[in-house]
Amino acid sequence: MEKPDTIRERLDLALEAAGLDFWENDLVSGTVIHKATRIFSELGYSDEDAPYLVDDLLSLVHPQDIPVIKEAIEQHLQGRSAQYRCEFRIRSKSGDWVWYANYGKVMDGDNQAGRRFIGVTFNINDRKSQEELLKRTNRALHVISRCHRLIHNIDDENELLQEICRIIVENGGYRMAWVGFAQNDLEKTVEPMAYAGFEAGYLEKLHISWNDAEDNDSPTGKAIRSGEVMVIRGIANNPDADSWRSIALERGFSSAISIPLRIEGQSIGNLNIYSDEYHAFDSEEIDLLKQLAADLSFGISHIRNKIKARITEETIEHLAHYDALTDLPNRTLFSHYLQQALAISKRSNSRFAVMFIDVDNFKPINDKLGHDVGDLLLAEVAKRLRLSLRESDIAARFGGDEFLVLLPTIESDDDARIVADKIADSLRLPFPIADNAIRISASIGIAIYPDNGHDENYLIRNADMAMYKAKREETPVCFYAE
Repeated sequence: MEKPDTIRERLDLALEAAGLDFWENDLVSGTVIHKATRIFSELGYSDEDAPYLVDDLLSLVHPQDIPVIKEAIEQHLQGRSAQYRCEFRIRSKSGDWVWYANYGKVMDGDNQAGRRFIGVTFNINDRKSQEELLKRTNRALHVISRCHRLIHNIDDENELLQEICRIIVENGGYRMAWVGFAQNDLEKTVEPMAYAGFEAGYLEKLHISWNDAEDNDSPTGKAIRSGEVMVIRGIANNPDADSWRSIALERGFSSAISIPLRIEGQSIGNLNIYSDEYHAFDSEEIDLLKQLAADLSFGISHIRNKIKARITEETIEHLAHYDALTDLPNRTLFSHYLQQALAISKRSNSRFAVMFIDVDNFKPINDKLGHDVGDLLLAEVAKRLRLSLRESDIAARFGGDEFLVLLPTIESDDDARIVADKIADSLRLPFPIADNAIRISASIGIAIYPDNGHDENYLIRNADMAMYKAKREETPVCFYAE
């Protein structure tokens, strides 16, 4: 029969080989029969530290895990669990949190039931790390999926940025997220555009810049300058966080990542994410978040391109119907309004007027003062035309120094004369252009529907003829008369 010492030696070797640290407590006397000490060497503590740490083990346990340990022990001692099992974190000498597990059971001893509390402590950090990796990976995948759907369903850039930040925080479990755009001002600032999560004035206090000053340790600035992802793990001890450590820790930020947003090869800004986990942002998580940033960059580019296309389309549409110099409707759009007036007047048996206006002696002014001054004069004439008309009236540029006006509703010829006189009086006032007080006059011809024509061509032609009669008679306004 083997000696007890031999059996004990083999048991110790088996426990060591299995990575198990044995412990035993006497529940009757309250004494510790065998202390777990091996874990302290694993955690980097010296042999001199171990005796003191054993007696005050809970001081090394993560504060969130202490209630968990106590509850597990209570459950087992009260017989509500067949075995005591608990997982918890212990602070290592370096300050890292390392995961351990306790498995134990209350057993009989010295003819007393339930006297001995025996168990083992062992390192589960690798398993927990894999679980955390899987959790973070799944979390990032979920965020990417949600954001991908969002990117294709939002046309407003600000709304897109805000929703992306919200999803990162709410669905990704991160502490805070924000998007900033690089500005090309003298200080090369980074302007926050959207954020979600526990911000609490963080961005206002940060004063972020992407300049290349030696004391600029901002990961946001570095990522924009380099176009590379910047990761800061362990903000509490990382020298790259010296200038912003305190305000980050106040908000529970333990790690941070800054991912450049790139469009057409240029960094336009950053997606910035903060975690309360010390060792967040492993390589797999970084790759997924880089994909998210690429998707966001695509979304921003897509929205901006759509806006550019819409502006281009609207510009082309505008140029097709408005005069480039005066921004008045051109002949094509005026024709459309005139056709509408004809249709309405025919149905309602109402009257309207068409005016043909020519700027007198424009050519000598244009030749003397130059085409630039001539263009400015025509633009000012157009402005005075608008100011002289009623809200329902339409002014258009016919070409050169000639303009058309449509009065879509008149009760009598006098209504048209009142407007024409107002136009003529307005145009006789001097035009202060390029250090010149330019004086002009205008000849205005008027044709009335249905008296002077029943279609567009006749009405414009007859108004033109009336304008020439006004010129010949040297009178500002003349009505068409057969």
